[in-house]
Amino acid sequence: MSVGNILLVVIIYPVLFLLYFLAARETGVKGKPTVLGVTLAETYRNEAEVISLLADYKKSLKRWTLAAFLLPVFFITSRWLTVFITGYMLWIFGAIILIYVPFVRYHRQLRSLKMMNGWFTGKQGSEKTLEGDVWVDMKAAAEPVRMVRPWILAALSVLSAIPVIYEGVAGPVAAVRLDNALILASFASVTWLLALFMIWMDREKAEIISLNSTVNVNFERSKKRRRNMAWTQILILNTATVWLTLLFLHEYLGGMTGFMIWMGIYILLICILGIRCEFRIMKLRQKLRTDGKEQQVYVDDDSRWILGSIYYNPQDKHFMVEKRTMGIGTTINMGSRGGKIFAVIIGLLLVFCVIGIPIWIGLDEFTPISMTVEADTLAVDHVATDYRIDLEDINKVELLTELPEMSRKNGTGLPNLLKGKFEVDGKNGALVCLNPENHLFIRIETQAGQLYLLGGKTDGETEAAYEAIMAYDQ
Repeated sequence: MSVGNILLVVIIYPVLFLLYFLAARETGVKGKPTVLGVTLAETYRNEAEVISLLADYKKSLKRWTLAAFLLPVFFITSRWLTVFITGYMLWIFGAIILIYVPFVRYHRQLRSLKMMNGWFTGKQGSEKTLEGDVWVDMKAAAEPVRMVRPWILAALSVLSAIPVIYEGVAGPVAAVRLDNALILASFASVTWLLALFMIWMDREKAEIISLNSTVNVNFERSKKRRRNMAWTQILILNTATVWLTLLFLHEYLGGMTGFMIWMGIYILLICILGIRCEFRIMKLRQKLRTDGKEQQVYVDDDSRWILGSIYYNPQDKHFMVEKRTMGIGTTINMGSRGGKIFAVIIGLLLVFCVIGIPIWIGLDEFTPISMTVEADTLAVDHVATDYRIDLEDINKVELLTELPEMSRKNGTGLPNLLKGKFEVDGKNGALVCLNPENHLFIRIETQAGQLYLLGGKTDGETEAAYEAIMAYDQ
């Protein structure tokens, strides 16, 4: 059981605590129009059947959350990274499902109770239920609120692309250009996708929280202003992360250690910015709905919410709508054309995470290294890594029977594979590709001063390559 594996598991637990907290809030928050994903006016929430059902839900939620917390015992001690990553990916998605199970069960029970008792129509004092598929405040629609500044998004998108292009075209270490460029592109793509998302969301319909259009317009303006500010800050943070990652990859600012520290800070800041923004919007929504000055409005479209949380409404052409259960922010209208495309993309990403990533790691972990000398060139190949060293460029070569003192800067570190950039005997930037379980390794220093530490599939393959290099020198 490695320290890295333990850390990967530990960082998920705060997420599970947050999911539990959000799921527990589904028992009813003052001003929130739904309880367990069911539109239910305040008038009916003190009914004995509702109180009893919510108490049972809380007990069930605790049991299922505990089960989600205990799942890592089945994979955390595995020696093989492929087994650990497969279990880890399944755990992340499985834990979400486990916490969601009691919500689905009691959502169905509450909705049946609502239908049986007729708790879904008419006026209740200061409350009003609007039934139907799509409700639009026409005055608010005629006064659209636009807060996004496209030129800022364009500038940040270009800035985040520069490190990717630089590394892919002119990275100082040719052998790892592609790997580094892909790492940088993964971060830059967050900026690009979030910028598109912000433009899209800025054009979505206004939320109805009151029969007073002025209240709806003012709320929409405040909501969009807060989200635009928070998301722009996240874009700036992410763009800075792309540039910092470029420096980390080339051993500046602490290298891999600095990268891991920054990742912790980066994730924490994103959570703070996003959650703070959405909770402020939620509090404002609750205040405007419950201040007693306006009639509370409940848009009863339960029939359009599958299991109370998946919005499917082909008659509503909007791609994004306000999320009403198990979280904060927005969700996708799966009934829209964009929603269906999004569902396919998410499905492919899930397949990649649960199947693709373990397969890729398995190839890395169990594919043997190939070491050959052909046409006066030493070739070392392993999955996406290939080193080519012209024998005439070798300044110094040595056959080692044990590995020197070394530490990984970026790359792979497994019991049967060391690959990437390492610090070897105090020298940074050494390129390594070998199986540490073998007993023979070749240390090479080129005329340009580049240090390599290499090994073949077997000790015999490594020794044969060394002999070929020595024969060339003679």
